[in-house]
Amino acid sequence: MSRRAVMGVVVGVAALAAAVPACAAETWLSPPPDRATWEAAATAIPPADILPVSADALPAALVLLSAKAIVPLTKASAARYVAPAAAPDDPSLMPFLVRAVSREPCDGGFTAERNGAALWVDFSCVPSGTTATTHRALVLYLPASAKSLFVTSAELH
Repeated sequence: MSRRAVMGVVVGVAALAAAVPACAAETWLSPPPDRATWEAAATAIPPADILPVSADALPAALVLLSAKAIVPLTKASAARYVAPAAAPDDPSLMPFLVRAVSREPCDGGFTAERNGAALWVDFSCVPSGTTATTHRALVLYLPASAKSLFVTSAELH
């Protein structure tokens, strides 16, 4: 790649990052649903169907998610955010770009559950010092779109 092309990419990523409305990652957090009611009918989404958006694609994903918490994707457009080889083989599952938050520095991971038309995305971790909440994006493979989204993040001690 030529120096000019590299500079164009750098400028393009910077422009996308600047287009994301400035807001604290905490604004994406929501109170968790009532656990007893939720767990009675919740289904865990398999870890293989929860794919974090790559670092280089994160600015573009955050722009899309700034206006809407769940964005339907085509399988081709999902490949812009995650490695195509990571996509599940199940043709009944469709990709969705979904808001998430993480804490850094922190050793942990994402889980997701579905209950009817609601989706719950959580990042749980064991902190390594003081942590900061950060915007993240996931590609989730689901049988149908969710109508509502709960986003939580917990530090386990």
